Parts: sequence; structure tokens; C-alpha cells
Amino acid sequence: MTRAHPDVDAYIGRLPSWQQEICRELREVIWAADAEIEETIKRSVQPYFVLNGNATARAIQVYEGDTVDVPALTAMLRAIVANNRAGGWRRLRA
Repeated sequence: MTRAHPDVDAYIGRLPSWQQEICRELREVIWAADAEIEETIKRSVQPYFVLNGNATARAIQVYEGDTVDVPALTAMLRAIVANNRAGGWRRLRA
């Protein structure tokens, strides 16, 4: 059984090879951060990772030749997971 969503596989497959490599690496880091994070497609084309609803949005930029800081990314993902399990950012902000 695979955690990969076929539409996300298709999305990644259309990217330039260097972006495919980064997406596959990020996908593994995300899945390793928490076993319950799910992969899906939203807005018809964009990959999303969700847990208890949409994951708290964060954006990072990775450019060709960049090295992903896996420990920092994992820490950020685990904080997002904890926020989602606590009810999401709106609930935490209130």
C-alpha cells in the first residue's frame, strides 16, 4: 500500500527533473514527520498535505541546487501537526 495520491504523482511527473527530485524528497520528509498526514489534490491541480482538515499553511521556496534543511522542515511540520490536532490556528488564536 502506498501513501502516494495518483494525481500528485501525475503533477510531479510533469515537472522538470530537478523539481521532481525535490518534490519526492519533500514528500518523504512530510510523511516521516507524521504517519497520519494525507496527500491530496485541491483546486483541481495543486498537491496538498492535510491532517484533521487543511494543514496550517506554510510556504517555503526551494530553488534548483538548494539543499533542504530536513531537521528544520521536520520541526516545522511537527509544529503544524500539533496545531492542527489542537483545533487549528483559528482555534489557537482565539
